[in-house]
Amino acid sequence: MFHIYITGQLKNKRKIEDFCYDVLDYFFYKSVIEPVDIELRVSKYCQTMGGCYGDNCNIVIELAKGFDNEQGEYSPYTEKEIITTLAHEMVHAKQLIREQKYPVTEGMARSLMEKEAYDLESFLVEMFWV
Repeated sequence: MFHIYITGQLKNKRKIEDFCYDVLDYFFYKSVIEPVDIELRVSKYCQTMGGCYGDNCNIVIELAKGFDNEQGEYSPYTEKEIITTLAHEMVHAKQLIREQKYPVTEGMARSLMEKEAYDLESFLVEMFWV
């Protein structure tokens, strides 16, 4: 059972919440027994476009709505950029929930985790962002 909590201002919150549940259903169709809380923190700025951390029961996904461009002016991300970043971070959430371990050095494991996220992000957006 999953619980999605969205904090911060974001257009289409309900649609984004539905997207998250659809992605989780795709990854875990009736296979997660323990409750998993996922907090989606949306802010004007973050260190990066997105991030994901936590453990197999409590996960935080951070999403930035924009950045400062080279002229120092705020520039918002497009809806597609935000959703693609969310899809990428949802793959990392799946990795945390499943406690996926890669039998290689830590740096290489990180690369494999990122590769999976980049490989799946566009597919997830095409499948579930209507």
